[in-house]
Amino acid sequence: MAEHLAGILGGPDQRELRRAFAGLAAGAARAPNERGRVTIGDAAGTDVGERVARWPDQWIRQGIERGKREQLRRQVEVRFGVQIAERLFASLRREDDPRQIDAIAEAVVRCETGEELLRQADL
Repeated sequence: MAEHLAGILGGPDQRELRRAFAGLAAGAARAPNERGRVTIGDAAGTDVGERVARWPDQWIRQGIERGKREQLRRQVEVRFGVQIAERLFASLRREDDPRQIDAIAEAVVRCETGEELLRQADL
């Protein structure tokens, strides 16, 4: 069971889930809320249930950002070729800043050559 849980929590996109479990494991407090219900809080006092309820929104945002990145990669490949796209995306971090992706998308439209695009992206 512990190995299975470690596998679930081990992914790079599971940072929030690891924090929630770490808070529980570190002696999370149990206290009745204003309605008299017991909630489980993490070390910072945040209700873990509330945090878990926000996860789907985070997953949706992550999915949108991944979709934008993949669409941008296809556009770079069509406009400037596979080699430029590979050079560009090999240098980008796995968890890109959405503003960086937007700036590169604008540069794809403005740039005349792949080399110019790479310069615009500071590569």
